[in-house]
Amino acid sequence: MSKNRIHPIQEWDAVTLTKSKQPVVTTSQHIISPEEQIERQKIICSHLRSDVQKARLGKKWTQIELAAKSNLSLVIVKEIENGSRIQNEREILTLEKALGVKMRRR
Repeated sequence: MSKNRIHPIQEWDAVTLTKSKQPVVTTSQHIISPEEQIERQKIICSHLRSDVQKARLGKKWTQIELAAKSNLSLVIVKEIENGSRIQNEREILTLEKALGVKMRRR
C-alpha cells in the first residue's frame, strides 16, 4: 500500500549575480585589497633570482633539496627562481642561511 504524498510548491526569489567593482586577489593566507596589491608589487629582481639559482647549482642541489634544506615550499623556491614571487625578506634570509651565501638586494 503506497501513500500518495503531496509536496508543497516552493517559490524562489530572483537572484542577481554581479561582479564586484574592485578586483580582489586571494592568497593562501588572506585577501589582498587592490591598494595592498599595488604596494606589494616588489617582484624578485633578476640578480637576486640568478644569485639563488647560482648558489643552489654551486651546491649541486635540486630545487626540491633547497626547499627541504631551507624549510620553504617547493612552490616558493620555484617562484623565486622564475621571478614570479613577490619579494619577501624573510624568505630571502632563509635561503641565505640554507645556502650559506649573502644575496644582492635591489
